Amino acid sequence: MHLRARRALVVPVLAALLVTSAAITTPPALADPAAVGEPAGEPRTTTAGTLSDDDVAREIAHGCTKSGDEILATIQGLRGEEQFTTIRHRGDFDANIPENSLTAFEESYLRCRPGIETDLRRTADNTLVMFHDTHVGKMLEPSYDPLTGQGPNAALSSLTWDQLQQKTLVNITREPQAGEKVPSLDQFLDHYRRVGGQSLLYVEIKNSTNEKAAAQAEIMDAVEQVAAFHRAHPEVGIFDRVVFKFRMSAFPLFPEWAERTRAIPDLPRVPLTQVQVSRQIARDLASDTTIPGHDGPAGLRMEAAVHSWSTHSATTDGVLSVEVTMKDSTGYTETDMRGLSDQLPFPFRGVTYHSPHDDSSAQPGTMASAVDVVHFFDKPLGQFVPVPDWVMFRAPGSFSWDDVLPNVDAGHSRTPVTPMEAFFNNSSQCCYSLRDRVDDHAQLDDDPEQNDQRILLPWLEDIKATVLTADDTDSIDAYFTTRGKKLDAGDHSVSPNRPDPTMNSLIYPGSTRFPSLMKFVTVELAPRGDPRSWFVQGSAVVSEDRPTSQQKAARVVSHDGPAGLMAVYGQATLTVDIAWSWYDSPDVRNDETRTTWVIPEHLSDGRHSFPAQVGTTTVDVHVTLSRRWASATDASIEVVRTDRSSLWGMVCGGSLHTPTDVSRCNWFDQAGSKLLDLPSYRPTEVRPGDVIGISSSHGARPLTVSTALWGRGWNDVPVSMSSSRIDAAGRWDTPLSVPAPGDHGLVDVRYVLRADSYRTPL
Repeated sequence: MHLRARRALVVPVLAALLVTSAAITTPPALADPAAVGEPAGEPRTTTAGTLSDDDVAREIAHGCTKSGDEILATIQGLRGEEQFTTIRHRGDFDANIPENSLTAFEESYLRCRPGIETDLRRTADNTLVMFHDTHVGKMLEPSYDPLTGQGPNAALSSLTWDQLQQKTLVNITREPQAGEKVPSLDQFLDHYRRVGGQSLLYVEIKNSTNEKAAAQAEIMDAVEQVAAFHRAHPEVGIFDRVVFKFRMSAFPLFPEWAERTRAIPDLPRVPLTQVQVSRQIARDLASDTTIPGHDGPAGLRMEAAVHSWSTHSATTDGVLSVEVTMKDSTGYTETDMRGLSDQLPFPFRGVTYHSPHDDSSAQPGTMASAVDVVHFFDKPLGQFVPVPDWVMFRAPGSFSWDDVLPNVDAGHSRTPVTPMEAFFNNSSQCCYSLRDRVDDHAQLDDDPEQNDQRILLPWLEDIKATVLTADDTDSIDAYFTTRGKKLDAGDHSVSPNRPDPTMNSLIYPGSTRFPSLMKFVTVELAPRGDPRSWFVQGSAVVSEDRPTSQQKAARVVSHDGPAGLMAVYGQATLTVDIAWSWYDSPDVRNDETRTTWVIPEHLSDGRHSFPAQVGTTTVDVHVTLSRRWASATDASIEVVRTDRSSLWGMVCGGSLHTPTDVSRCNWFDQAGSKLLDLPSYRPTEVRPGDVIGISSSHGARPLTVSTALWGRGWNDVPVSMSSSRIDAAGRWDTPLSVPAPGDHGLVDVRYVLRADSYRTPL
């Protein structure tokens, strides 16, 4: 176990009980260390105490396998290789340790993190402090309620340093942690020196303005302060430890950055950097006419800026990586539908998604083209991996996954969100979901985003984002360890880091709760002209363009409203069969037609229409799309027909394999669980049309379903024993029907999956 100096930290009994409860109540299915190649056991913990800085420094020096100089050399040598490393966002905070606290940072140093990332903001008297949010309610005001927005929640920039120091940081349970204060930049650097930290320090400078000159001045203030620390403590080599992160629009060209920093007295080198570009930053760059040589399309200015930073060396110029915020593959003209192997660890087993075919299909001026430039110059690509805030370190029994949380994402969707997808806004208020931050302004960009795949580690692997910043870096490391692609940037020699199931992280390798961003399709028919003149009816079938696709059909009748929702993942084909007759004689069918329409993967949400010619009449086919986080859940079995007066048996479902002996359904404990609520050995009266509810414990991933059903007539006879695989797209109505042997009749059972949405349509 590591040693940790808590500075007389008082751990509240309530918070301690929460952690204990989370560890005890975590389902065994979540603890899947074998899936990530780690030894079994509880997540590694540390010993609380009041230890000296020297004790901590000795533990770091003794336990960490690489020094700070070796970590830097490893990162500098990363280049474009597919070796992945992680940067711990906000330090190693947990149910007791507040984020961005000195204790959280110290814990990261003790865990031998290659790097940590923290945010730099300014107080009213221009003191530089390490703080994530723009407002202080969530982290400094126990009486503030993030759910309602009630209580004190002052803007950080409105408080002076002295006022800030009168407040104590709280943990995730809203309990103040004695002695934990917001650290200034000076305190952050000096603490690192005192405890002998070796991790790289990624300092993200949060500008208070997008105005270029003012943003540059704020960044240079931070560099000047680090330079002053270097002059006071040159032995630390702080300019080989601090990595400055800032918006590329502040310094669009590397030579300007180098010139400004070299003018600082006694600066040993151009500072280490990881510059950032996103769609919004690209828009700022597009309006910057100082970028020379690009008077053409505005997107080329962004590419010129990325080019400028990507061509400079990590060893001589300090440009370690370029971070491009690309959320999905919409910027590519060619994509491949990937179906992930069943051999991958949860939660990525069997997930399907669109991945870029290759860099050459990136459209100019898009985030994909920025990634293309980074790859072309063999520069490591950075990316942030968001992990929903709400569930971290909360005991599974302390909330329901179906809770409705407020959505206060100003200017965007106010659709309620659930704990699984909820993030705190940086105003400290709850909540928003990743879908709310999808930027689909087609009038401004060539690549309107359709979803946010950044929590999908296989997709990040596909785009070769090799420097990943996240709150749950252990799960990322575990995933890339199984892939043989984790960069050896240092670890603890005795107690390596392992995923922590008490975080309830969606990227935890044992997670059973990974939602999928599905595309829901509704269809309706409308004849042109006087609708009273026609009786129009039709059926619509949606089939995904995948080798294992299954058709999802719904009947639509114009006078009865639109068809029911049909859920698909990727590109799909809609086939509509239409028939019409005169309104005053609806039983006479005059004409029929079939029309097909491709629903592209990246078609925007909303209502889309296309005409179909039926005889001499034009019928409009209206298709409404809405993307939502959703999960396929087990809903029911329906008895379609039977000549048995009673039924008993079992239906099992799992995610691993199809059992060869369906009669062993009761012992199907390693691959799944019993789904059917029927008593296993008591006859239950059933009639055709009866619907019998089953459990809903499985998420959106392939299911293997096995039935072992018996009917009671003159004597007990098996009426159905079969197995069927439900593919990743979900067969929403899958009949599992097997005739009974001899003349004993038939029980026809239909297994039904339901696409549960965590969101209502936008």
